[in-house]
Amino acid sequence: MTRNLSAILVGAGKIGVRHLQGLARSKELRRICVVDTDINIAEKVMPFWQDTPDYKNIEIEFAAIECLENYKCADFALVSTPAFGRLEILRKLIDYKIRNILIEKVAFQSISDYEAAISACQRTNTSVFCNLPYRMVPLFQKFKQIIAKQTFSMTVE
Repeated sequence: MTRNLSAILVGAGKIGVRHLQGLARSKELRRICVVDTDINIAEKVMPFWQDTPDYKNIEIEFAAIECLENYKCADFALVSTPAFGRLEILRKLIDYKIRNILIEKVAFQSISDYEAAISACQRTNTSVFCNLPYRMVPLFQKFKQIIAKQTFSMTVE
């Protein structure tokens, strides 16, 4: 299998590091650029990166978030930053012609930001997905309450 995809990870805090470890397992990824507001992020993230099998098969770069423009040729982006300021990051990624983006929940802090994001994505045919844990969906919360009262068993023959 040829490794030919490149990714940008914006934000390498606790959740961003987990995304990075997941990306390290990709058989198609060739290159990852990690951008963050912390200029020392490389030394904080490298132990997690190097603890992932096959990490040596993927090129990794670290950059300040102000240098995001230098990495605008990625195939997709993951945005793992606080919701405040995320619309600006999303707009930059769209301007850089990145058309597949995953953002962490809570996606935005205001309805106007949601509307602006939807408009920008529709106008440019950009696919944006929000990483939503199903445990937060009311239907699944209710289901959990219902099954919590029951005992389940399984027999394997």
